[in-house]
Amino acid sequence: MYRAGLIVAALVLATPAAAADLPAGPVAPVPAGYVPYQNYNWSSVYIGGNAGYGFATASVTDNFFPFFTSSENLNGFIGGGQIGANYQIGALVFGIEGDFDASNQSKTTTVGIVTETDKINWIGTVRGRVGAAYDRWFFYGTAGGGEGKFSANLSSPFGSLNVSQTHAVWAAGAGLEVGINDYLTARIEYLYFATGDMSSFGGFPITVNVQDNVIRGGLNLRLPY
Repeated sequence: MYRAGLIVAALVLATPAAAADLPAGPVAPVPAGYVPYQNYNWSSVYIGGNAGYGFATASVTDNFFPFFTSSENLNGFIGGGQIGANYQIGALVFGIEGDFDASNQSKTTTVGIVTETDKINWIGTVRGRVGAAYDRWFFYGTAGGGEGKFSANLSSPFGSLNVSQTHAVWAAGAGLEVGINDYLTARIEYLYFATGDMSSFGGFPITVNVQDNVIRGGLNLRLPY
């Protein structure tokens, strides 16, 4: 009887040891170059390009006769480049960006034998950016200031006249940017530009005020940070 008990105890104690000696089950091979998943890091310096469409309104007031006012829409394509940097702290991303866009926003009006073409020639800004990142998605707001060039061309059978003026602008907007891979991001954004009053435009006794709404997309190449 005691012998049977000893045999049972010996079998129980030996079972774990025997199991430890058994070969482990099959293990999936690790692919070459495998890197564990990590959240997207938005900290970087970048350079890129953009293109879009602008919807501007230009208001004109005669300084001698202020009750003579008019307004017109200046619509057209806009595009250029940008350079900037981002720094991420947790889910918050802070950045600064400079851009320069050429513009084809214009309006041509003919009255009798006189034709006038008003145009936004270019706009450049320096803006801050701040927003929240969710992995590869970055939602941001932006604001800053810069400068733009605005021109008017009058032509008739008797000759032509060109006037232009550069003026400060302020800008604000919002956008969404997504990381395509570690080196490339894509974005879509809305920007609002305003000049305030440009008095004595081109040396003439008129005041011009331009407000511009731009929707544009862009691609950025991330540089080593």
